[in-house]
Amino acid sequence: MGGLPAIIFPMESHSAYARIGIALLFSGAVAAPLFFFVAGSIPLTALALSSVLLGAISLLLARSLPRVPPQAAQVLLEAGLENLAALLEELGVEAKAVYLPSALAGGRPRALIPLHANPERPEVTRSLPGRMIVEYGPGPEDLGILVTTPGTAVMPFLEAPPGPSSSELEAALARILVGVLDVATSVQVVQESGVVTVRLGGVRFDQKDLWIYRVLGTPLASVAAAVVAEGAGHPVAVHAEEHAAGRSTIHLEVVR
Repeated sequence: MGGLPAIIFPMESHSAYARIGIALLFSGAVAAPLFFFVAGSIPLTALALSSVLLGAISLLLARSLPRVPPQAAQVLLEAGLENLAALLEELGVEAKAVYLPSALAGGRPRALIPLHANPERPEVTRSLPGRMIVEYGPGPEDLGILVTTPGTAVMPFLEAPPGPSSSELEAALARILVGVLDVATSVQVVQESGVVTVRLGGVRFDQKDLWIYRVLGTPLASVAAAVVAEGAGHPVAVHAEEHAAGRSTIHLEVVR
């Protein structure tokens, strides 16, 4: 099999589409001769050939997705966040970031990190300019840092902004986390009383305990918060995260 084109057998790919495609392709290729020559069943043979066709389509879909291996994504994220972490530590910033939709953050979703130590969430009611240091309120202490996050970087992978419903948010997150980044195998979104809970299964991303994550949340939480903020059209804060045994649960608070 090693001489066949890579488009048919992309064995280096680990995406869900590739795994399903390879399974369907091999099972159909093995079953079709057995059903035709041994069992003599035309319907079962047609079913096996359909499996081969579906497998080929899945492999083509796997090649069409712009994938970033989880390990490479983690290295790039950690390297990119080191300078931001050093800056925030020098400034003594401890307030948690608030993720803003593109309508409030100069045309693309970004995160606002308040420079004050006020535990209350900042209220952003107007579109902020596309600068790093911004005034988000009328008070002299209403200053913050508007930063690009992992969630900002992955939003272009969505063909259109998601809607506010749980099913729409779930579909958008599944496309990014399962289809594009391939860091999880399942996504579930539940909304209740202004809190959006995102449950991820089959997580293949090492969640290290970095200081910057106390402000921005982990990369998975950053992606979830950015998508939810864009879909809801309101600021979103990472309320809590739970990570254990290949599963992650992210609780996001919608700030209205």
